[in-house]
Amino acid sequence: KKDDSMFIWTREFTFKKLNPSYMVVIYQEWQKISGVEKGRISTAIFRKNGLAHNGVEWVHLHESWL
Repeated sequence: KKDDSMFIWTREFTFKKLNPSYMVVIYQEWQKISGVEKGRISTAIFRKNGLAHNGVEWVHLHESWL
């Protein structure tokens, strides 16, 4: 039987406030697809924006496989 299950989860969050409007978030994202598990480190920059969903917007995202 073919395993086409897929799971994605995040962990190990670090938050760094740059100034009142910008924040950097570093975290691990893990994926298990068809029994194969892979992880990556993600670094995201967020900016306050009152018009955006939940009041913040993504400015930049960088991902590197572990």
